[in-house]
Amino acid sequence: MSLRLLVDYSEAQDWPSVSRLTASYLEEYLFYLQQRPRWFGMRDANKGPVSASSAETHYRRLKTFFRFLVERGHAEKNP
Repeated sequence: MSLRLLVDYSEAQDWPSVSRLTASYLEEYLFYLQQRPRWFGMRDANKGPVSASSAETHYRRLKTFFRFLVERGHAEKNP
């Protein structure tokens, strides 16, 4: 789910390819996640934003994904 949300957001924002992403792109995305309603499928104004622990979980998963990309040679560095 973390990667799917990142892909959806990056496509909507017209980001460059994954190998050209920088930390600022991911910071923007993590900030965006913290503003979204907790239940992604239900755009109910009464739902609060995702919790700090959920944002941290997304961050850890993305960190692992980018580390994998570097190890496999798909990116030069982990943003």
